[in-house]
Amino acid sequence: MVATLTARGPQPRGELAEQLAISPASVRFAMNRLNEFAPSSGHDKPPIYTVSPQTAQLPQHVVEELNGLPGPRPQVVMLGPQGGMAVGVEIGRAHLSVGVGDANGCLLGKPEILEEEHVIDGVSPQRTFSKVARMVDEQLQRCDVAAADIRGVGVAIPGPIGHDGQTLAHGITTSYHDIDIPAKLERQLSDMVGIEAEVFVENDVDILARGEQRYGKGYGLRDFLVVKYSGGIGAGIVAGGELVRGRRGGGAGEIGHCTVSPEALVSPAKTLRQVREPRCKCGGWSHLEAFAGGDAIVRHILELEGGGRTSLNRDAPPPAQLDEAMELARAGHPLYAEAIMDAAAMVGYGINTLIHLFNPERVLICGKLSEMGQPFLRAIVEECQDLGLLFGDAKQIVELGAGSDVQERRRISVGGAVTTALQKTTPRFAYSF
Repeated sequence: MVATLTARGPQPRGELAEQLAISPASVRFAMNRLNEFAPSSGHDKPPIYTVSPQTAQLPQHVVEELNGLPGPRPQVVMLGPQGGMAVGVEIGRAHLSVGVGDANGCLLGKPEILEEEHVIDGVSPQRTFSKVARMVDEQLQRCDVAAADIRGVGVAIPGPIGHDGQTLAHGITTSYHDIDIPAKLERQLSDMVGIEAEVFVENDVDILARGEQRYGKGYGLRDFLVVKYSGGIGAGIVAGGELVRGRRGGGAGEIGHCTVSPEALVSPAKTLRQVREPRCKCGGWSHLEAFAGGDAIVRHILELEGGGRTSLNRDAPPPAQLDEAMELARAGHPLYAEAIMDAAAMVGYGINTLIHLFNPERVLICGKLSEMGQPFLRAIVEECQDLGLLFGDAKQIVELGAGSDVQERRRISVGGAVTTALQKTTPRFAYSF
C-alpha cells in the first residue's frame, strides 16, 4: 500500500482497492494495522489517513468527478508527514522555480519563482546552484520544514539527461555538459541549507509529464504524451503508467531532433517554405526544432526581415525575443502570426508521427508557445488530422495540457520534480512488527 501511494500519489479508497486487488474494507483494515505498527512519532497525523479530494491536491476535474459520485462522500488515502518531504527544482531557460512537497507530493505553500537575472546559457552552473540553494532555504523557512526532513531533491533541466543526471548532448544546454550536476548541487544544498539528501536530475519534459500525471490532465491516464513547445520542442512519454526513459536512462521523446521538411506539410506554411534548410543547435540538419522551435521562429523572422528594421529587440536573450514575437502575433502583426502558426502546423506534422508510434490516449500540448491558446492548438490539430490518422480523431486526442498556463506550468513542473524525488526514495516510516 505504501509503495503504491508513493508511486502514484494520493488515491481514492475505491481505486486503491482496485490497484491492490483487495476490497475497500481490506484497505481500511490494512490502514489500521499499518498505523498500529508505525507510530505517529509525535506528528499530528497518523502514517496513513484519509482526506477529502480537494485536500489531496487532485486535479479539479477529478475532484468534481469524485464529488459527483452517488453514495458516501469519497475519501482519498494519504501518507502522513513522518514519511518525509521532498524538494522540487526547475532550472528553466529563463527562470528558476523551487517548491517543497510532503510524502504525497502535495505542495506546501506557493512555489517560489525567480524570473529575473537568469538565462541558462548566460549564467554559470555554480552561480545557478547557489541561487537554487538560497531559494530552497527560504522556501523551507516559509513552509516551516526542517532540512533534516528532506529525503530527496528532484531537478528539471532542459535537454536530454541520462540516468546519472548528466547531459547526453553537447550542443544542448552547453554550459551543463560534462558537469556532475547531482554531486555539485548536493554539495551546495549541504553547505548552504544543511540538506543531506540525494539529488535526482531529469529532463524538464519528463518532469512535466510526471506533473501532468499527478496534478493535471494526465491524471488517471496510462498512455499519454506531453509535448513541451517553447524555445525547443520535446516530448515526455508515459506508457502503461510509467515514464519512458530510453537507452542510458534518458533521451526518449526528443521529437525536436527528428528530421522533417516543410514541403510535406498540408497547410500552406508560407513562412516556413521561405526558410533555407536550417542547422539545429545540436549540429544536425533540418530538425523539427530548427524549423519550428521558439528560438527558430525568432531567427526565421529576423532572416525574412533581411536584417532591416524589426520590432524585436535584437540585444535581448532568445527567451525575451520569443515573448516579444508572441505579443506581436497576438496583436495581429502578419509576419509574426504567420510564422508562429506555420510552426504550429509543423509540430502537428511531428505529433501525427508520435500518435502512429504510440497510439496514446491523449497528447497534451504545454510550454510557452501553448500560451497562444486555441488558435495555436487548432493549427496543430488540423495539420495532424489532415495528414491522416490510423488511430482516432486528432480533435479528441490532442489538447492543451494544464501546463499551457504559465503559472500552472511552474507549479506542475515543481510538483513533478517533487514527485520524481519521492518515487526514487523510500518513505521514512519505522514499522515495529
